[in-house]
Amino acid sequence: MNQAAKDYWERFWGVEERPEVVSAWMFGESADELAQAVIEGRKTATCSAHVLYEMENESVPVIEEYSIILNSLEEPVAIIKTVEVSVIPMNEVTEEFALAEGDGSYRNWKEIHERYFKRELGKVGLEFTEDMLLVCEKFELVDVKNKSGRMNTRLLRVGTTYIPVSNVERASQWYVEKLDAQLNYEDEDKAILNLADQSFFLVKAKEKETANFFDAYGNERFSLTFEVDGEQALKLLHEDLLERDVKVGEIEKRGHAGINFVFSDMDGNRFDVWSELSPSFKKKNQ
Repeated sequence: MNQAAKDYWERFWGVEERPEVVSAWMFGESADELAQAVIEGRKTATCSAHVLYEMENESVPVIEEYSIILNSLEEPVAIIKTVEVSVIPMNEVTEEFALAEGDGSYRNWKEIHERYFKRELGKVGLEFTEDMLLVCEKFELVDVKNKSGRMNTRLLRVGTTYIPVSNVERASQWYVEKLDAQLNYEDEDKAILNLADQSFFLVKAKEKETANFFDAYGNERFSLTFEVDGEQALKLLHEDLLERDVKVGEIEKRGHAGINFVFSDMDGNRFDVWSELSPSFKKKNQ
């Protein structure tokens, strides 16, 4: 548990006698979005693979146990208390529990968790099965660090970018094959990808609809710039995208620090790449 979580825990209890056992953790995927769902009361349950508890020699959660929820910056945002725990096969999870997880429907819950568990189990050399045991935990919200109901009164980061596409399946394959994006969810209307430390939603839109815009002089402009760490990294990326048959513009010097180039996806959405990585991102990842 980091110092910020410890301070929050101590301030919450003040002079009262506090429970001896508390843990601090963030959700394994979409940490900020799921933490906010807890704060808003849309998420009152979570589940984990039982085998991972065994492999890591960790104890399964117990009733009356407290947890401090962290956001993606490892900042404490809320306190919850476990009220129910069960270990059951994934294919026996009820619709009631799935809805309590806040994924919208049982189908969404199943598809999202199947992808997640396949990926996580694959990292440790295990195979996913539909009857794998899950630790299913229901909890209640005890406290929100910011009493306004938001995790922080300032904007912390860009969480999701929405990109219009004409065909969700073909577009998601393009992003995975050409940009090494990670596909987390897909249906007829949308796909959810992880790319460049951010969530991208590919949304089915009308033909020829793009995220581009025209400036006051009639030039079509991009709305998003990716960053890489240095000019050599940018040149290598430029070569790699050309080899993958991505529509790529020339490398440019635009009169500011570093160099840039523009590339387009299969629907004509234009993206910029800049060779200067933001200092705050560098510091966070040192």
